[in-house]
Amino acid sequence: MTAAFLAIWFLAGHPEKREDISVEASGSGMSENAASAREDAAETYEALKAQAEQLYGSDPGKAMELMGQALALFPEEDAARTDYAYALYRTGDYEGCISYGEKNLAMGKDFEPELQSRLCEILGAAYFEKGDYAGAASCFRLSGAGGEMREDVMRDYAVCLARLGSLNEAKDVLAQMRSRGANSEVTRYVEGEVAFGSEEYGEAEKLFTEVMEEAEDTAIKQKAFRSLVPLYRDCASLEAAGVSPVEDAADKAVRLLLTGIGEYGLSYDTTLYEALGKAAYDAYGAARAKGEERETDYLSVAAEAFERVLAQGMEKEYLYTNLYSIRYEQGDLAAAGETLDRMEKAYPQSYMSHALRGVLLITLENQKPESERDYRGAQAEYETAGSLLTGTSDRSYYDQLGSLIEQLKEQGWL
Repeated sequence: MTAAFLAIWFLAGHPEKREDISVEASGSGMSENAASAREDAAETYEALKAQAEQLYGSDPGKAMELMGQALALFPEEDAARTDYAYALYRTGDYEGCISYGEKNLAMGKDFEPELQSRLCEILGAAYFEKGDYAGAASCFRLSGAGGEMREDVMRDYAVCLARLGSLNEAKDVLAQMRSRGANSEVTRYVEGEVAFGSEEYGEAEKLFTEVMEEAEDTAIKQKAFRSLVPLYRDCASLEAAGVSPVEDAADKAVRLLLTGIGEYGLSYDTTLYEALGKAAYDAYGAARAKGEERETDYLSVAAEAFERVLAQGMEKEYLYTNLYSIRYEQGDLAAAGETLDRMEKAYPQSYMSHALRGVLLITLENQKPESERDYRGAQAEYETAGSLLTGTSDRSYYDQLGSLIEQLKEQGWL
C-alpha cells in the first residue's frame, strides 16, 4: 500500500487531521488540490463500503454494485482489493471470492504482510463455507505465517482439522485457544466439533445445544446451529440402520431448521432449505416405517423446501426426483407430471425423467376402466429412457419401469 493511500485511509476516519495530511502530501510532491481530491475519494469509498455492508444479506447484487464503484476509486490499492474480496465472501459468492483472490490477486503475494494475512483469512472462510475444509485449512495456515492467528481464525482452523479427521491437531489448536484465554462459548463450540469428528454424536449434540441456548454472541450460536444440521443428517442415516446414538434425528433436524432459519436470518441460504427438504423427507420415511403419525406434515414441508431451492436457481437432479416422489405420494399426479417436465427440461440427456414418467403413465392408465387403458405411452418412455442410458447410469428407475412393462406384456396389455 502506498504511503499516500495510507494517509488518506487514515484520514477517512480522522477528519480533524485533514490540514496536516494535506500539507504533508503537498510537500511530498502532491498538490493540495490532488490531496483534497484523494481525501474526497477516500470519504466516498468509505461511504460506499458502509452502504454495501448494510446490504450483504438482503441485496447482494446491489452490495456488489456499490463495492465495484468503491474499488474503481482505488483499483490498484491492496486494501481496496482485499475489501472487494471480503464483499464477495459476505454476499455468498464463494467461488467468485476464491477466483478473485487466487487468480486475480495471486493470494496477495505482493501485498504487505498484514493485508496478505487478511486476504488468506477471507479465502479460507470462503473455502470453509463451500465445505472444502482442506482448502480452508491451507489458507488459514498461510494467514498465520506472518504472526499469531486471531481467535476466530483459530476457531475455524480447528473446525477444519476436526472435519478432516486430524483430531489431535484440532485438539492442539483448541488447547492454544484456551491458553490465550479464548471465550468459553467459542471453545465449547470447537470442543463440539472435535466430538463430532470423533463420532461422539451425543456429546457433540449436547455441546452444540448448550452453545445455542447459552451463548450471547449470535455468530457463534449460528455456527453451532449449522453444525447440528449435518450431525442430525448423519444420525438420521445411522438411525435407518438402527445404530444411531441420537433418536429421532430427522425429526429433530426438521424442528431445528424450521426454527433456526428464521431465528438466525438465514432465509437466503439455499443449502439450509435443501437440508430441510431432505430432513423432512427422511422424517416422513422414518415415521412411515414405524407406522407412526406425526403432527408435522413432513411431505408438505419437504416439497416446499425443495421448491424454494429450485426457485433460487440451485439445480440438482435428485431435487426433482424427490419432489416427484413427494407429489406422487401425495396423490397429486398432475403436479408429479409437471415436475418431470421441468426435470426433463433441466436434464435433457438424463433417462430418469422418462423412466419416472413411464411409471406415472402406468399409474394413470390403471385408474381408467379396462376398456380405455392404453399403455403404449409408458412403453415409449421406457424405450426413450433406454436410449439415454450410459455405462455410469444408476439403472434402478429404468429396471423398475422395465419390470412393470414385462408384467403388462405377460398380461396381454402390450
